[in-house]
Amino acid sequence: ESGVAKAQRSGSTTKDAGVKASTNDKDTLGAEGEAAASTDHSVPQVVVERRHLFWRKLPPALESSSIYATLHQNGTLKDLESKLGKDVQSLVEEHFVRERRVQALTEAERVGREVGALGGVVKAGSLTFFADQRRWNNIAIGLTKLGLTNAELRSAVLELDETVLSPGVVEVLMPCLPTADDVEAIAPYDGDPTLLAKVERFFFEVRDVPLFTQRVHALSAKHAFAASAARALERIERLTAAAAAVADSDA
Repeated sequence: ESGVAKAQRSGSTTKDAGVKASTNDKDTLGAEGEAAASTDHSVPQVVVERRHLFWRKLPPALESSSIYATLHQNGTLKDLESKLGKDVQSLVEEHFVRERRVQALTEAERVGREVGALGGVVKAGSLTFFADQRRWNNIAIGLTKLGLTNAELRSAVLELDETVLSPGVVEVLMPCLPTADDVEAIAPYDGDPTLLAKVERFFFEVRDVPLFTQRVHALSAKHAFAASAARALERIERLTAAAAAVADSDA
């Protein structure tokens, strides 16, 4: 199941950043999930687990010379298994079982871990679908550096407003642009937008701007052309001055 589908399912069952399991979730989790959801989360649960013995598997070459080979050959192993009673079981539990107290997960934590929410809890700004964490971090830093809201960026790109999209802003925005795969990934989401993480929320709010990424690339090319043209004119002026000086020289 894709991250978007999981987040969409959790997002559609959340309100005011709180999470409630949907009917489908309960059906999927079964009785165990319903019991966990109804647990008093203020009281730690007791988890019983076997101790780790760190035994190593006996190589086949050595098995024939061990007691295990004899047990298998004469049926002694099956006899032992059939004779294991409560006394033996109590000894096993005494020496090889330990209790560990853990805090029960809240419903928000349970669903958060299921969908991979940031911090493990579904809340405002926690749902992320990115596999490439480095790229996610770079985009989030870039968006923060811009200091513009998603609505402002959306409007500026839609209207190609160069009073907002200055060369410096476009330069920072370029690495943050959604790819076709990003738009395709976010498109199915129809849950609460406030649950989306910073980058996913940006992609979600600009997804319906026609040719959003291409518009910004066009502005970048325009700015680059203007700078290149200014440099070319400066060189032409220098060459013209130099040529005029050579022509007027008596040497």
